[in-house]
Amino acid sequence: MLEHQDYREEKDYLDMAFREIEKSLAEATSGAGALNLTMETLKKKRTTDNSQAFVEMMVSSMLSERAELRIKNLTKARRKPYFCRVDFTESDGQKDRYYIGKTGLLRNEDQELIIMDWRAPAANLYYDSRIGEASYSSPAGTVDGTLTLKRQIIVEDGDIREIRDIDVTASDEFLQASLGANSEGRLKEIVATIQGEQNEVIRADMWKPLIVQGAAGSGKTTIALHRMAWLIYNNEKTMKPENFMILAPNKFFLDYISEVLPELGVDQTVQTTYREFALGILGRIKVTEQGDRLRQLASGDIDMDAWNRNARISGIKGSLSFKRILDRYLSEVEKELVPQRDLCIGKNVVCSRAEALEILNGTYGKLPLEKRLAEGRKHLQTRGDALKEKLKRAVERLTDERIHKMKATDMAEVERQKLALKIYENRDSLVKQLDEAWKASLRSYTSWSGEGTPMGLYKVLFQDMDQFLNYAGEEIKAGAILEKDARELFGETAELLGAGKVEFEDLAALLYLQHRLTGFDGKTKVKHVVVDEAQDFNILQLFTLKAAIRDSSYTILG
Repeated sequence: MLEHQDYREEKDYLDMAFREIEKSLAEATSGAGALNLTMETLKKKRTTDNSQAFVEMMVSSMLSERAELRIKNLTKARRKPYFCRVDFTESDGQKDRYYIGKTGLLRNEDQELIIMDWRAPAANLYYDSRIGEASYSSPAGTVDGTLTLKRQIIVEDGDIREIRDIDVTASDEFLQASLGANSEGRLKEIVATIQGEQNEVIRADMWKPLIVQGAAGSGKTTIALHRMAWLIYNNEKTMKPENFMILAPNKFFLDYISEVLPELGVDQTVQTTYREFALGILGRIKVTEQGDRLRQLASGDIDMDAWNRNARISGIKGSLSFKRILDRYLSEVEKELVPQRDLCIGKNVVCSRAEALEILNGTYGKLPLEKRLAEGRKHLQTRGDALKEKLKRAVERLTDERIHKMKATDMAEVERQKLALKIYENRDSLVKQLDEAWKASLRSYTSWSGEGTPMGLYKVLFQDMDQFLNYAGEEIKAGAILEKDARELFGETAELLGAGKVEFEDLAALLYLQHRLTGFDGKTKVKHVVVDEAQDFNILQLFTLKAAIRDSSYTILG
């Protein structure tokens, strides 16, 4: 038995917590089984026109997923239900005692709090406060009071191994005991040993960009994943785990963090690399393997000069200089949106070419090309429809004048009727010709003949060396790019494109072209992105990431 004055009290509470966990686990398991039976019954009843059964099945499926997650968390809590206790007396005299663990637990009978989730607002007392006056922020406002006890409790194999009454969050010994065993080279959760500055990062405002800078091995990744767990917990009413994304430089890194994700309950988040992210938007594109060049160097297929040249080319493709080259190219593409003529109905001008360019590239200039064409077409159609109606009214007036003159003659009634019929037929023919002429004119004027895909646009960019050097002229003149490197970049990229492939460094440029061509509406539902090892991403990759996930917030580590 431990020599601590409150050991018996703590042991009794632990035993009670274990009993409540087992009860909750049994109820959750029973509930999950009942839901599964309900779903099976609904599947048998469901028909193509039975929408009510479909809705019930979707609801049951959602509840079943929640039950399974609850079972998983309670099963983990069996080993270590909690790791600390804090006693807090609020300013109005109310005394609270909180046991804090990785999974929260309420007693089903009376909703009494047995274990507080480490991400709950009051849990901040353990991480940020010292004995004495303290406070924490809750949805209802700031709660002031006095922290009278801060206790670490180490539970192993269903028993209390150690009790420490402390002031600061974690002593060196406790920290070493929690973090020392990492022989498998995987990250571990550290909810019991989070320090003050780390806690500040974890609980920072989601909608303010957060940059965490530190040396290798300083714990940036671990803290970022705990931050994601905290954000998911505190936004569970409005967001799902799938609304959060971890962007890593490579697959090996995702494997490295794999063990901590389920421990923190964030394994359902989107976990991807920039390559996978880009291809998920661009679709099926053949991309060379990132390790090909390294293997070529190792095998002697290329020398260091070739390696350094490739590194320079890769650097250019990820730079803002290359973005400016793409922008100049796209400026020329935009001019091709409008034919070298005015938009007319017959000989009547609907809109001059200069006006059409201003409408497309001025009024709607901030829209992607395809949306710009769609909105510009509506604009031009409105103007053309108005002119067409004006011309139709002129035809009607001319018809009325001819009928009026005819009636003034002493022509025989039969002849008069024949002539009136001809006049009206001529009117109808002219109106039909106006309709057809306007449709054909608008269609040919707004049917862009250029490439309609990012890959198509990219191929056109690398068809003419002189034209490419013209787009790169200002960068070469400014010294941002060497002409020799620009020529080599063109040659290597053109050769790859000719073989129907691109390299990894081309993906950011292709995503940028997608951004300018069609935009990214509906492509992703991510609301918060954790970018780890940000130093391994180039500026154009980060730019296109922001463009693709426009309304998201970011935690950036490097």
